[in-house]
Amino acid sequence: MLICSLPHHGPLFGATRPPLSRIRLRHCVAHLDEADRADHEIVSVLLDWSRHTLNRSDADIVRDARVMIPRLSSPFARELVEWRLEFRSAVAALRRRQQGENRPPPSPGWGYGRWIPTITAHWSEPALGIGRVFPWIEEARTLLATGASVELERLLLDVVWRDLERRSED
Repeated sequence: MLICSLPHHGPLFGATRPPLSRIRLRHCVAHLDEADRADHEIVSVLLDWSRHTLNRSDADIVRDARVMIPRLSSPFARELVEWRLEFRSAVAALRRRQQGENRPPPSPGWGYGRWIPTITAHWSEPALGIGRVFPWIEEARTLLATGASVELERLLLDVVWRDLERRSED
């Protein structure tokens, strides 16, 4: 019932209807069972960047993820959160390198996920050794290097949107 009540999102930059409002989302979440509401809260804490204050470090976010992700009862939610955090870690690595960091931070808390060892080992390579997993990374690196921030943000939003569309088909 809940899934059917949600609006179809359509293409990222071609929406003809307004997106789901936070008020409507809260109303929908109220109809979830307790386990799904708990999962929704964890996903929100980890992925709603507006909840993250400027004084929270990457290590804080990674520590929270390591504690909270195992609490997710839904394998779908777990996979979604892990993908998004790995995506954010790949972007963070590109940005760190662009800012002149010649090697990754010594602390493993700068990024999250299974690709951190690969990124660390291939830090000096253009695609960080993860180009097959994240085929958009070379384009993102180029846009970052040329200062094309609007185009970079558009690319990153599109990558996330396409991932969500792929998941919604399931």
